[in-house]
Amino acid sequence: CSRCPAETYSYYGWLNIFSYNVGYHNEHHDFPQVAWTSLPKLKALVPEVYDTLPQCPSWPGMIYRYVMSDELSAYNRVLRPTSGKVQ
Repeated sequence: CSRCPAETYSYYGWLNIFSYNVGYHNEHHDFPQVAWTSLPKLKALVPEVYDTLPQCPSWPGMIYRYVMSDELSAYNRVLRPTSGKVQ
């Protein structure tokens, strides 16, 4: 849905140096078996995929927005229809 917000965002700034590339969030969820040290290489392999996804330009800014915004909270979730019984 082009009008729907993205479920998650990646951050490609310098703070990834201190956080084991946790900012490569979309890449990690697409390929959880890829080591954190290889996530930048993965992004570089398919820029047509990851460069077109929404990105967070400022990690500290995002945290500030999360804390201060009335529209964001730990209770914001994407609701999906159930596909059947949970086994």
